[in-house]
Amino acid sequence: MDRLYSSTMLSSCDILVVDDDATLRSVLTNFLQRFGYVVQCAKDGRAALQLLARMRAQLVITDLFMPECDGFELIMELRKTSPNLEILAISGDGLSDLDVFMGAVRQLGVRHTLKKPFTLTELGTIVKQAIGEAV
Repeated sequence: MDRLYSSTMLSSCDILVVDDDATLRSVLTNFLQRFGYVVQCAKDGRAALQLLARMRAQLVITDLFMPECDGFELIMELRKTSPNLEILAISGDGLSDLDVFMGAVRQLGVRHTLKKPFTLTELGTIVKQAIGEAV
């Protein structure tokens, strides 16, 4: 059994949203909750790991570039502790090398990526796919 998913779980959620942009966290959370998902949020990878030590998620949606503990660090830790956890990596904001970064997370086993800006329709489609694939 994955270390993060032990029987001492305090709670669970469908989706954990990890992004340093409070406005984007709020928009994503409100959108996903409208479709009945239980959503938790974290401002960076460190906060996400602390939450995941106490709860279970089916999907982690994480920005790649954040202060403290970024999305790459979070993904690498999740691959060690919960290799089957579904992850959606999001990033953009005008990065010229974004395709390289998205390729790097795919090498880490991330099957779902979205480039900012994205539409909520695009997000909803990928979330449905990812949750349907979650173990």
